[in-house]
Amino acid sequence: MSFENLPQVRQENQFQERPAFFDETVLDQDKGDLRREPSPEEKEAMDYKLKKLGQIMHGSNVRWQLDGALNISLMKGEYIGLHKDVDLTIDPVDLENLEEHIFHYGYGLFLSTHDPDVQDKRKMEWVPAEKFRNAPEDHLMIAAVDENGQIKQDEEFNFLDVHLTKRDEQGNPLGYGQVTLPSEWYEPQPVEFQGQQIMLSHPAKVLYFKLHGNRGFDMTDILALIDTGKLGEADIAQIETLLAQEVSNREASGKAVIDEVLHGVSAGQTAEEVKAAFVNHPAVQKSIEAPGAMESLENLVRRIVEETDYSVDQVAPLAFEVFNITEEHQTMMTKIEKIKEYLDSQV
Repeated sequence: MSFENLPQVRQENQFQERPAFFDETVLDQDKGDLRREPSPEEKEAMDYKLKKLGQIMHGSNVRWQLDGALNISLMKGEYIGLHKDVDLTIDPVDLENLEEHIFHYGYGLFLSTHDPDVQDKRKMEWVPAEKFRNAPEDHLMIAAVDENGQIKQDEEFNFLDVHLTKRDEQGNPLGYGQVTLPSEWYEPQPVEFQGQQIMLSHPAKVLYFKLHGNRGFDMTDILALIDTGKLGEADIAQIETLLAQEVSNREASGKAVIDEVLHGVSAGQTAEEVKAAFVNHPAVQKSIEAPGAMESLENLVRRIVEETDYSVDQVAPLAFEVFNITEEHQTMMTKIEKIKEYLDSQV
C-alpha cells in the first residue's frame, strides 16, 4: 500500500473492534510454574510469526528488539515453551519511520482499549505516530490491515504488542522507579532465525524486566535464561544495584508526595477528610487507578488517623508497608539470591 494514502485510509477506518483478549491460562499457555510445551502446529505458528517479523522489519531503519521470553528461546536455540504474543520494544523517535515502513506491508499503529459495556470486544483506534508516542499508558499495538484498511482477523501474524523505550531529558533509558538503565541494554542483539534477522534484547535487560513479573513461570523463564550462558555475575550485581536504587527512588518520591499531602492534614480530621487530601493529589489520583490501590489507601488513612504524629517520618513507613514497597523489594532480593545460587550451580 502506498504511504501517501495512509492519512485517508486511517481516517476512514480509525475506529474498529477486535475480539477481546483471553487470559493466558484460558489459552492454556502455562502449567503453574512452567510454560506448556508447544505442539508441532504451535511451533510452526511461532516460526511463521518470527519469520514474518524479520521480513516486515527488514530495512526499516528502526531501532527495535524483541521483548520478553521469546528472547530466551532464540538465545537458547529452541522454544522454552509456548509463547502467546510477539512483543517489541521500539524507540519513540523512530515511530514515524516505523509507521511508514510497516504500512507498505499492510500494518498500522493502533491503540487498544477495553469497552466495559461490551465484554467480548476491544476497541481499536488507528492512530498516527505522534498520538501513538503520547499514549504510553494505553495498550499499544501493531495490527495487520487489508487493502480496505480493515483489521485482518484471518492473518496468523495480525497483532504485535509494542513497548516504547522510556527516556529522561538527557536521553537515558528508564526502568521502574525512574531508575536509569544502562544504554547498552538498548542496543539490539542481532541473530539469524530461519533466514531472517531478528533483533534480541540484551540478556540483562530481559532479566531485569522478568524480575518484575508476577506470573508463575517468570522465575522458570529466568532460570532458562541463565541456562543460555549469556548472563554472568557482573550482570547480576549490576541489576542488584539497580533494584536498590529503584526502591530508594520510589521511597523518595513517595515521601515527597506524602509531605505535600500532610501539609493539608491536621490532627482531629476525620478519615474521609484525610482520604480526600490524598485523593486530591495528582500523583495519588494516578496511582489509585490500579486494582486494589483504593483499598490500600483507605487502610493507610485508617492507620494515619489512629496516630498522633502526622510527620512524614511517621507516615511514610506506614505507606511503604501498606503499599507493599518494602515487601516487593524483599521479594526481589529473594529472587536475586535464588538466581545467584542457580548461577553458582552451573559453574
